[in-house]
Amino acid sequence: MIKKNEKSRSAGQHRKERLKELLLKRNLTALAGLAHSERTTLRTLASLLFDRDKLVCWRAVEALGRAAAVEYEKDPEKVRELLRRLFWQLNDESGNLGWYAPQAIAAILAEVPSLIEEYGRVLVSFLPEEPFEGGVRWGLARIAAVNKDAFNDTVASQLLLRSLKEPDKDKLGFTLYALKALDIKFNRADVAAFQSDPHQLEIYNWQTGEFDKTMVAELAGDLLR
Repeated sequence: MIKKNEKSRSAGQHRKERLKELLLKRNLTALAGLAHSERTTLRTLASLLFDRDKLVCWRAVEALGRAAAVEYEKDPEKVRELLRRLFWQLNDESGNLGWYAPQAIAAILAEVPSLIEEYGRVLVSFLPEEPFEGGVRWGLARIAAVNKDAFNDTVASQLLLRSLKEPDKDKLGFTLYALKALDIKFNRADVAAFQSDPHQLEIYNWQTGEFDKTMVAELAGDLLR
């Protein structure tokens, strides 16, 4: 029994290392292919959201969306189960906070838009929740790329606009980023106040697979334009 368990762990570690290598190469085509052929792909990618390498975590976010779209065609309930697990990781009671869970949820919804109505508003409810504020804002912007009107409701708009008044500069940057993506109406004077703010932050670019370095001032300028 011990040898069998060791063999199983070894096989699991091999799968994880293989997927990690593909993530670092950003070979999303190969990863989607594995989702077709190997049932463990979703679970292994979800485990890589906890990797020590930040780039691996973000690439896993991206790949989970692609793999979930493949799986949804075969087994929609399996994807819903994954979403429920990711939402559970946003709960203190989970015992294992999912720092990248909001981003992964958003990537899945962006790749499977039919699930946005079912789960999108649940994601919105975590906008004020620490430590997920930045991840949720990035996630809403990601979903807006496929459905700009998905969050043009009172709750999302009010929560985002209210956070323009908060002192956390990272949260502010991601708020500006989300407001632009969602095309939410805002008070120009509230945003103009940040046009000289030099605070720097990194935002993962899902189109290039790299991190964009920017400043609050740049994000404010982009939104005003």
